[in-house]
Amino acid sequence: MRNMTFKLTMLSEKDIKYVKENGNAVAAANAIRLDFDLWKGKPQTNQTESERTTTTSAGYDIEIRNWTKGHQQHRGPLHHFPSQGR
Repeated sequence: MRNMTFKLTMLSEKDIKYVKENGNAVAAANAIRLDFDLWKGKPQTNQTESERTTTTSAGYDIEIRNWTKGHQQHRGPLHHFPSQGR
C-alpha cells in the first residue's frame, strides 16, 4: 500500500467530515492485526449411577500486532479466553 498526502480542502465537505470522524479508526485498521485461534482440550467424563457428564475446555488464543512506527510487535498468545457455557 502506498501512502498519499493531500490537503483536506481537495475533498467534499461530506468527505472531510468522514475523515475527521473516522481518521483514527481507519489508520488503526491499517496498522493493527488481530488473530484468533480456537483451542480445545480433551473431553473429560464424569459418571455416576444415574448420569454422565462430559466437559471439554475450549477458548481462544488472541494475538495482537501493531504495525505502526515506533511500536514493537507482540508475538505469541497474548491471553487465553476460555469460552463460556459450552
